[in-house]
Amino acid sequence: MALLVHELEGAELQSVLPIGSGSDYLVRVPGASTYIQLEVSGIRLDVGGNLSTTRLHQKSAQVLTHARVGFASVTTFSHLAGAARSWLHYVKRPRNQQNAVKPKKTKGKKK
Repeated sequence: MALLVHELEGAELQSVLPIGSGSDYLVRVPGASTYIQLEVSGIRLDVGGNLSTTRLHQKSAQVLTHARVGFASVTTFSHLAGAARSWLHYVKRPRNQQNAVKPKKTKGKKK
């Protein structure tokens, strides 16, 4: 992931983020005014490719719960084709949307 984000975006890892911060790392991208969060995930085996797609959507949403923009990276170590595959997506929350995750509705009577 570090080599991928460096090769594709020129980014460099700056620090590891604490658990619960929404991402795993902070990266600096040349020309960006602030650090950008990066969330990383791996899947051992994804025969059909469905797990990778689902995980990428989950990790993208996770990044956007704490930041307006960020990167989500998913690597599948064994795929139907037999080779490892990696995805790196730049994700961005729309300006009119405050949080990417909607609050859960609670059951019960309204007061």
